[in-house]
Amino acid sequence: MHKKPLDIPGSKAIVTSMKRAHPARFRSKKGTVMETQFASQAQQFSQFWQKAVSDQLEFIESFYEQLGKVQSNGLAQVNTNIDEGTRLAKQSISQAEQLVAQWRKLVLETARRAHEAIAPPKA
Repeated sequence: MHKKPLDIPGSKAIVTSMKRAHPARFRSKKGTVMETQFASQAQQFSQFWQKAVSDQLEFIESFYEQLGKVQSNGLAQVNTNIDEGTRLAKQSISQAEQLVAQWRKLVLETARRAHEAIAPPKA
């Protein structure tokens, strides 16, 4: 049965001292794994952030598109109301003019009759 090199008594101390003396030769896999995990997490966060921003932009675009439709409908309604109000105002003015004309006729007719009642016609 073969022993692994690290199973030899005292070998850990030798390897540790060699690592301290020559750190570039003995890069730990732990650092590489952590760097890879950090890069992976940074990439995941970047993807998450890009998706969140993209989703938010889509939401804002949709919101303003709907707001534009509502605003257009509202302005159309306001224009219709203004046109209807104008039509009603013109109609009211026309009716008021007719009423005043009829009132003037009645006043003149009443004044004529009162005059005829007070002063008999000349023969």
